[in-house]
Amino acid sequence: MVFINQPEAFMKLSTLGCSVLIGLASFAAQADIIELKLAGDVEVLNDPEATQSVTKATAYVVLTTKDGLPEVLDYSALIYQDAILSIRFEFEDAQGLPVDLGVENPLELTDGAENAGNELSFSDGFDVAQFSFGYEVNDNLHFAQMIVAGSDDDRIADYTSNFVQLNPISAPESGVAGMFVTGSPQGDIYQFFIPDMSEVSYQVLLADADHDGIADELDACLTTDLSETVTLNGVNSGVANVLDSTGCSIMDHYAACDAEQSSGAGWLGYQGASYCETQVGYDLYREGLISYMELRLLRNALR
Repeated sequence: MVFINQPEAFMKLSTLGCSVLIGLASFAAQADIIELKLAGDVEVLNDPEATQSVTKATAYVVLTTKDGLPEVLDYSALIYQDAILSIRFEFEDAQGLPVDLGVENPLELTDGAENAGNELSFSDGFDVAQFSFGYEVNDNLHFAQMIVAGSDDDRIADYTSNFVQLNPISAPESGVAGMFVTGSPQGDIYQFFIPDMSEVSYQVLLADADHDGIADELDACLTTDLSETVTLNGVNSGVANVLDSTGCSIMDHYAACDAEQSSGAGWLGYQGASYCETQVGYDLYREGLISYMELRLLRNALR
């Protein structure tokens, strides 16, 4: 994807399109899904007739911050891959009335769409951020790109709970500039330059403190043990530590048995496994979360 008539201030991000992987890490935050709002008064750089009345542009970017999202060090850039879930644009005229440019809203990867690029990038000094999101449907490219940059190499982003976020802005003349580029289903390309961002803010859409994919309000285990396999009595059973529909892992269920037994409420079984631990295995098997062979492996680990 190529920007048209890029101002010089944005050229320092030209190396962010590279794809050499130097290192991998985890991408984590206290909330699993957040919405980033970017807004400001715009200047139209390219000049389709339809954009003449646009004076303000707002972008809403939905980001996932779940554990396991690849973090890539690429030369002097920090890149989070597959972090963007959707991008939605709103355009207004001088009277604050909406302007419809025919831009697809929201842009999101749906069934039948092929991922054509999904990256959230930060320069090494956190003075520039770039959002690149695109996909193809029936060989037609749907895309959006945004660049946010501080003046005089000002730092515009910081780590927050191990997740890099743009610093909030709530006033004009912020010294932080932006550029939005998006395309219409008809192939038109619209480009807007924002000399001063007037708002940068976040809203939590889905709180998931333990990053298990289950919203906190529906999660029966808010501190899920996400170990890869089930280990009991120091023995790795080799059984995958899967989640059930309540947001509890197999390890969580066995931990509950340990807590029950420690309180004196549990009944001990004859072969070392408690009654609770025995019932956990049977329940997992009946619910289809483990096979009969895996049930036997769990029972062996409890001996």
